[in-house]
Amino acid sequence: MFSSAFGAMDSVISKLTGLLTFEYKLPNKVKEDIISMKSELESMRAFLKKMSEVEDELDEQVKCWRMEVRELSYDIEDYINKFVVRLKDEPRCELHGITSFIDQVGKVIASIRNRHQIAKEIQGIRACVGEASRRHKRYKVDDTLCKPTKVTFDPCLPALYKDASDLVGIDGPKDELIRWLTEGVSGPEQQLKVVPIVGSGGLGKTTANQVYHNLEGIFQSKAFVTVSQKPDIMKILREMLSGIGYNGLEVAWDEGKLIHEVRKHLRFVRYFVVLDDIWSISAWEILRCALPENNRGSRIVITTRIIDIAKACCAPHHCDIYHLKPLDNATSRRLFFKRIGGSEDSLPSHVKGVAEKILKKCGGMPLAIISVASLLATKEQTKEQWENVKISLESGLDKHTGFEGMNWILSLSYRHLPQHLKTCMLYLCMFPEDYIISKDMLVQQWIAEGFVCPEHGRSLEEVGYNYFSELINRSMTQPVDIEYNGEVMSCRVHDMIRSLIISKSNQENFVNIFTTSKVASVMTSGKIRRLSVQYIDEECVMMPMLPTLSHARSFSIFGHCNKMPSLTEFKVLRVLEMDDCWKLENYHLRDIGRLSQLKYLGLRRTPISELPEQIGELKYLETLDLRLSHLTELPATIVRLQRLVHLFFDSNIKLPDGIGEMQSLQQLSSFDVCRSSIASLQELGSLSNLRVLVMAWRSFGMIGNVRSYNDNLISSLGRLGTCSLQSVYIQGYNSSLQDFSLDSWCPTPSLLQKFVASKCLSVIPNWVGSLINLSYVHVDVLRAVKRDLDILGELPNLLFLRLGSGTAPQENLIIHSQCFRCLKEFRFMCLLSEGLEFQARAMPRLERLCFQFVAWEIASATGCFDFGIQHLLSLKEAVLKIDCFAAWAGEGDAAEAAIRNSARALPNNPSLNIERFSASDGDMEEDLGFVVLGRRMQQRMAPQAET
Repeated sequence: MFSSAFGAMDSVISKLTGLLTFEYKLPNKVKEDIISMKSELESMRAFLKKMSEVEDELDEQVKCWRMEVRELSYDIEDYINKFVVRLKDEPRCELHGITSFIDQVGKVIASIRNRHQIAKEIQGIRACVGEASRRHKRYKVDDTLCKPTKVTFDPCLPALYKDASDLVGIDGPKDELIRWLTEGVSGPEQQLKVVPIVGSGGLGKTTANQVYHNLEGIFQSKAFVTVSQKPDIMKILREMLSGIGYNGLEVAWDEGKLIHEVRKHLRFVRYFVVLDDIWSISAWEILRCALPENNRGSRIVITTRIIDIAKACCAPHHCDIYHLKPLDNATSRRLFFKRIGGSEDSLPSHVKGVAEKILKKCGGMPLAIISVASLLATKEQTKEQWENVKISLESGLDKHTGFEGMNWILSLSYRHLPQHLKTCMLYLCMFPEDYIISKDMLVQQWIAEGFVCPEHGRSLEEVGYNYFSELINRSMTQPVDIEYNGEVMSCRVHDMIRSLIISKSNQENFVNIFTTSKVASVMTSGKIRRLSVQYIDEECVMMPMLPTLSHARSFSIFGHCNKMPSLTEFKVLRVLEMDDCWKLENYHLRDIGRLSQLKYLGLRRTPISELPEQIGELKYLETLDLRLSHLTELPATIVRLQRLVHLFFDSNIKLPDGIGEMQSLQQLSSFDVCRSSIASLQELGSLSNLRVLVMAWRSFGMIGNVRSYNDNLISSLGRLGTCSLQSVYIQGYNSSLQDFSLDSWCPTPSLLQKFVASKCLSVIPNWVGSLINLSYVHVDVLRAVKRDLDILGELPNLLFLRLGSGTAPQENLIIHSQCFRCLKEFRFMCLLSEGLEFQARAMPRLERLCFQFVAWEIASATGCFDFGIQHLLSLKEAVLKIDCFAAWAGEGDAAEAAIRNSARALPNNPSLNIERFSASDGDMEEDLGFVVLGRRMQQRMAPQAET
């Protein structure tokens, strides 16, 4: 495993141990050197760990030595990898005749020379390690660690004592929290309520304090105590006793006695306690012991940056977590200009543009807005002065004294991260500002770099996903795309956080960045380990002259790059990412086979139309992403990638023959079934580790036996369905309905979790009802009927359902009581003409609903617009589309009013997005994908014509 604190030290020690095994047959002298070097490195590693625990207290001398050792570990690891490649590539001696014997003698001599060269290189490495060790002793580096801890103040403290009229943007959260806290205080059930407040640094403390001071007179005892990262529980308990008015405090009391006294004092009173800034569940569990459940309407508020701690504070009783949101644009501007000391109108025109950019950087974070605006208030209102502040804000928060408080707050979250998460966090510098980072892509790159530590019983991907979730939970990254089950699929890094990690990365020489903004320019003083070229527009300059790239482990280009470095410059590259790089040409990849250690290759959104045959030489490659490129075919050698786990390409490409050799594949997305050969479809079934399969069925215009393709695909799906297959996605076309069928496929009920069959089924197969772990279903049928809802409604773990109907159902569809017991999101994609009815206790957990209907036809069929929405007690959001084509005056209004009245009775006060449209005869609703019913106008006007 690699980390920003230890470099490649862990990996080096592990690989040195591996070199001592019999497999490599090294001379005894070389083994002695390895043992000695390994021992020295283990001592250095222990000292690096000690330094990581007091990172902010290191002087320059210690930092220099630490940097030297880390860089040395990278170089040693690179050397070892070369040794291993050379040793493993040595041919075995097999004697078959005199000519062969002479050939083998030559190979043995080459092998001896190879080991002799390795011995010399190991001696050189050992000499470097020895010199680093002597320098450590010579300058007495250990002694510099023994110094007093710096004393810092919390920059949020001044806000606690400000007049409420000076605080902008706090009224909304404050009023809502007061309502939460006062509900039920004097009612018949006066239970204890815990309210966790979650938000990034600088959001929670001020809000909690204002709430605390606004609840005078309601509670008999109150206390506000700060817990912090390294809590002194005894001190906190004493402060709590003091806050609640206890006068008999004795110095000799231990923790148990303090807890006992707090409980005794609060046992029969209504109390209100704020526990501010909790960083660990263990601290909460101890302090919770002091706060009794006395059924008198008491309240506990905790503030934290970590969502998992907020959830732990809710147990064992359910409670609502209050998520503090960044300030909206209008409130941000009000706070910004109030702090500057003027109004937006009074600002000179030549600095308004800079002010807008600075305000955008702050991203609604109050502490950032206050810090920057307070600094600008001391500057002359010239474009040059304000530009300097903006550049300082972008390039690193520690570059300007005006940002000290903000830097302290943000750094606190970073410093509290475990070492493996610090490393993963720093890697986010590789992505441009405001870039939406896919979880899957990020985790695959972390794994390729060696940042993910193996855990017993879990795959590296599962561990990596957990790292990603932890960064979200700790408010270090912002969730973007949230799935039906609450899983975050992508994230974005707040500008202030990004500035912080760029600053940290520069200090650690972790990632070098080149961008057209010339803010985060590449550092040329040391070896480049990771390089990110971030071109944001077409007016980009040529890539600058760089030091050697032979030590780079990750290289990424985002956007337009006019000059690509030759791949021959890279010797140890693990990650090569070229996203939206439209200057990339086929010849740039001609030396791809030389990247012997490459594990991740991303060529998304590039004009590459052909991959070189040498791609098959990348024997360590684990991820190959070719989506949205110009490829029409994969090279035959791709099947030699025996370690490939994730293979992504577009659905117009056929499966390569020999796909069965790629036994490590877990994700295959996607391919055209009807362009592939029968042999490749048969081999598909042998991929026993395949978890995710995405494919397209395009049989129109096809020459050949379509039935044979269907049968062979079903046969392979049958074999995969008994192995590891969890997700199947089939994209069809309406013309495919006559020649495609899944009726004979019956996957193992306990395996399949996601099933997508878009525009390729006429009816839902019976076997779908047996898939007990199915949680996600997206299917289209020719015409939805009651049978479809009966089959799907009994699935015990279904969370998401998108049901499409090619033509409108001919009957009123009823969702019966107790059907869809776990469903959270339901999308019915068809223009309803007969009606849709939710009975009482149907879909008891439904949170999101989407459907559309024809106003006049529903009115004609049912006489009203009662869909039973009032029975969906968990509903939070509904998107409804009303087709008002041919509707009489007032029918659209009546439909919308009826829906709003139904929703008004629901406890969650769901948000309603009701859109009216008028679709002409035969129109297609592209976002919903289904044909609007034909000849509606004629039907509507017919009775009137007869009259």
